[in-house]
Amino acid sequence: MQILVRDIFRLQSLQTAHLIAGREGILRPLCGGTILEMTELGRDNASELLSFSFKPQEIMITALYNVKNDVESQCDVIRALNKLNAAGLIVFYYGLVVQKFDQRVLDLCDELNFPLVVLNYNDNKHISYADVLNDVLSLNRYENDSFFRSIISSMWKTKDSGGSIQEVLSQIANQGELDIVIIDTLAQNALCSTMSGNRLNTFLNNELSRLPFDASRFELLIGETKYCGRHYYTDYLELSVLFVLSQRRKRVDIDSLFTCTKLCLDLWRHALVSTRGGNIINAIIRGDWQQAHSDLGYYRHGDAEQWNFLICSRAPSLPLMHEVKSLLQSEGITFINGGYEQLEILIFNRAPDPEDEALNALVLSAQAAQADPAGHFACATNISGKSELFSLVSETAKEWAFTCSLYKNRYCMGRFELIEAIACKQDLRNEAAIDRARQILDPLIEYDRRREGVLLETLQIYLIDCDCSYKQTAALTYTHQNTVQYRVRKAMSLLGGNFEQAAALSAVFHAICLYRQDPQMFS
Repeated sequence: MQILVRDIFRLQSLQTAHLIAGREGILRPLCGGTILEMTELGRDNASELLSFSFKPQEIMITALYNVKNDVESQCDVIRALNKLNAAGLIVFYYGLVVQKFDQRVLDLCDELNFPLVVLNYNDNKHISYADVLNDVLSLNRYENDSFFRSIISSMWKTKDSGGSIQEVLSQIANQGELDIVIIDTLAQNALCSTMSGNRLNTFLNNELSRLPFDASRFELLIGETKYCGRHYYTDYLELSVLFVLSQRRKRVDIDSLFTCTKLCLDLWRHALVSTRGGNIINAIIRGDWQQAHSDLGYYRHGDAEQWNFLICSRAPSLPLMHEVKSLLQSEGITFINGGYEQLEILIFNRAPDPEDEALNALVLSAQAAQADPAGHFACATNISGKSELFSLVSETAKEWAFTCSLYKNRYCMGRFELIEAIACKQDLRNEAAIDRARQILDPLIEYDRRREGVLLETLQIYLIDCDCSYKQTAALTYTHQNTVQYRVRKAMSLLGGNFEQAAALSAVFHAICLYRQDPQMFS
């Protein structure tokens, strides 16, 4: 079996690459030897250097620095590589060193069917020069290894058929009669593993802290168990690939297994990124906003600056959350998903658009949760700054029980309801704020006390639970709509205000929220 160039470009390190010319030549085989990295190529010495150092079917990786502005010399390099039956040319730092290839270069590659691949320097995800070299060399090194070939072939097939990283890791683990654990190095958490659930829990609780994950590589024997670790980086993930094997098991080529596992992580890196959602969310909630800020950039959708998040109680609203995630996936929107205590939290980035059917469908789905009285659902959209996003997610998650008790008769809470709940919680510890609320509500409290009235109760439901809807308030209080309307108007007349005035509505709403959460403070 020969490893083809088309297989190489499925590696993580080359997935931002663009084949810009010589498309028929992409099927040229790559086999044996080294990968050349030439920075001293010039028009006069290109053929001599290449014939001296190059072997047939090798691939060249270079920035073409010495001939970056010389179209003829670039063509000479391509002709020389083609004459030597090279597999192709990968040009690094494209857009920085070579700003743009002249059409003559592209026409020559097309004429020769010679693959010309560029890695754009200005792409959002920068990749390392060393990663490209290491990944291609890894394929060459084990090309004649039957196990390695079978695993690589299985990876492509599994990935193309929609299979999971777990399937391929299990094949690698079975071959070595060992267990594999992929560790999020920063969070010290297992992202995926071939261990059974009980064994993994034991490892995480008792063994994880004893291993030196800050080392680039280590082998450690504890009792009869050997731990082999390698440090690895993909996108913004810092990972450690850990092999756990018993000394009684057969001897295996650890380097070969590590190479297979690394390539496997390359292909499923987006799936691994998704598993970090819980870590990012917990970083936000515990106040580690610097780490969360750097991680969040990966999830941006194009140039959109607006963020959105959804929070629900786990048990009752999981079907709705699943529907929302499916909708985001169909729209190609990367999202952060994780849990905090009994909550499920979803964060995604999307530009606001009144005609955005996907986003509108999310809001409608959230509102539909009101049909489920067993749980609550929060849907906050179009948050323009990360600081506000972090603050709102953190405070909402920490004060979820308080927020749900405040909005006890409504099951979908929006951004401004959440902001009010946070402000209410803070002001319950502020004596001056309580005094102001007493002054506002005192006429109403006194009226109800003297007449055993329900004006204050009706006003609470009208404002907090029913968005100033007489019809909904009547349904919740089991009274006629006209009665509700009379009570609300009577209450406002006692308070000396008018709900058509924004200031009056805001002041009374906040005072009513404080009263609902602690009526004793108003007695």
